[in-house]
Amino acid sequence: MTQMNFLFLFLLSTLTARCPDGYLKVSEIYVDSNSDGIYNEGEKFRDSNLNDMWDNDLCLFEDDYNAIRYFYSNSDNLFQSLLTFGEQIWERGRLVSWICNGCDIKVNLSDRIGSFTKIRKLDLAKNSLSGKLPDSIKKLREIEYLNLQQNKIDSVLPNIFSNLKKLRYLNLRGNKIYGTLPSSLFNLKNLESLNLVYNELSGKIPSSIKQLKKLEYLNLGGNFFDKQIPNEITELKHLSILYLFKNSFTGPIPIQLGRMESIQKISLADNRLSGEIPDELGDLNMKKNFGSIDLSNNLLSGTLSNSMCRLIESNIKINLSGNLICGPYPDCILEILGYQDVTDCF
Repeated sequence: MTQMNFLFLFLLSTLTARCPDGYLKVSEIYVDSNSDGIYNEGEKFRDSNLNDMWDNDLCLFEDDYNAIRYFYSNSDNLFQSLLTFGEQIWERGRLVSWICNGCDIKVNLSDRIGSFTKIRKLDLAKNSLSGKLPDSIKKLREIEYLNLQQNKIDSVLPNIFSNLKKLRYLNLRGNKIYGTLPSSLFNLKNLESLNLVYNELSGKIPSSIKQLKKLEYLNLGGNFFDKQIPNEITELKHLSILYLFKNSFTGPIPIQLGRMESIQKISLADNRLSGEIPDELGDLNMKKNFGSIDLSNNLLSGTLSNSMCRLIESNIKINLSGNLICGPYPDCILEILGYQDVTDCF
């Protein structure tokens, strides 16, 4: 069935008594909020594709409806009914956006999430979703924005991303996700923001990270990544934010990092990086009063040149404390140098 034919049948069914197979009419699933909380008497329901018309005779896709009902029935939210649970946007009876940030949902994530096969934006952050990330996420082929941060997800990061070709924003911050980064993650050609901070991920960052050519924001801080920071990260031409703090990275800071044209904020703090700080970092084109470089609490040694003075003069925040950097120090560095262990400098 073509999209035009389906729309015709959908609109026809809206004006008649029945819905297409697999759909439910809003008025027919009415249950008083005191019993099941489907929606409140007198409440209207909106389908944004019908000129934002409010109508209780609209048809809803049954799988979408049942999935929302599952999450709603496992929440402690007593103030909203099911069809106003969070911020929902429906088009032609399909759920295309659902923001339920901090909705007191307390349930295993389960395969129900795979029912939202037309959804473009899904934000279930700051709930108590638990269990593993289900394989059914791979069914969300239209998803562009996925935010599950600050839940209680406890699993590996499954190798399920190859189908999510439209995904631009992925935030799994602050869960208990462990294991290594799956290869399919690097097939997300349209990904612009990747936030996996404060999980329990480990292993090395693979060279295939260079495939995320549209990436602008990368936060892998607060995990257990090790080995060297791959030079391939510096091939991400649009990257402006790079946070790799609080891991176990070793080896030198990639020299090419200082040649990244878009980078504005870098944090490599609290690792085990060694060697000298590349002079090239002083050539970064960071915005005045905005850019920052945090290299604190590593094993960086050697001496410093005047290369960073230009950044300091532009009020770029620089933190070098907690390293092994030897003098003599450029005058411009003295105020921001912090504590240095100079035991091996003499």
